[in-house]
Amino acid sequence: MPSSQSIYRSVIVSVVVALFAVAAVVHAQPALAGTTGTLSGYVVVVGDKPGAPDIPVAGAKVTATSPTDSESATTDAQGYFAFVDLPPDTYTVSASRDGYVPIVQAGVTVVADNAITVRLVTEPAIKVIARDFVSARPGLLAPSTV
Repeated sequence: MPSSQSIYRSVIVSVVVALFAVAAVVHAQPALAGTTGTLSGYVVVVGDKPGAPDIPVAGAKVTATSPTDSESATTDAQGYFAFVDLPPDTYTVSASRDGYVPIVQAGVTVVADNAITVRLVTEPAIKVIARDFVSARPGLLAPSTV
């Protein structure tokens, strides 16, 4: 039969373990909220006929710029881009690619623990391939006399 002293030690050890367990639960840190957000979207050309699907712009350089950060990405074959882990702020998002009109969308707000999606619509750029300069030579046309 256990002695009263060993029973007393068992009780003391059990109480101390229980106190540590309670202290650990009471003083546990709450889960911290995230500190970044996600900005993603598509760069497209609107379909050429009513109801036609958008045409993705692959290989466009997309930049998200704010007073505190600037990030760049390139669109994939579906015109998709994504910026993950952006600091919360208000961004200006721009996209450009040769052969297309550059796009700028200001006022895109990224909030911590949230994702925002934007659709950047562009159109094919008119490209100047040549310039002709025409000048008249003096005396080419003589004034008529009546």
